[in-house]
Amino acid sequence: MDDTNKENLAFASGLQDIVASITRIVYIDGQAGKLVYRGYDINELAEHSTYEETVFLLLYGKLPDHAELSAFNEKLISYRHVTNLGYRYRLNRGHREMLKKFVSLKNGF
Repeated sequence: MDDTNKENLAFASGLQDIVASITRIVYIDGQAGKLVYRGYDINELAEHSTYEETVFLLLYGKLPDHAELSAFNEKLISYRHVTNLGYRYRLNRGHREMLKKFVSLKNGF
């Protein structure tokens, strides 16, 4: 870059005055302390919805009905399988040692 182009560069600290994206998923008004997911205030979601319902809302744009939530939970559970590594690893060891081992093994999945 030559010196003439360097004169036109502006410096912005962090993300100050920078629009990262326009989205329908989330609305943030930092001055008013508002965080809204898909039209629902975060405080209302935190008080009345489960984690799984909120994830469904973020992914699909609406809160799930009972059947949708049940199917979604089953799908989530299917991704949480734990292999039989725990049985191959001596279960008579301390809980802390087992937890450390499983956390390190998790990185392989």
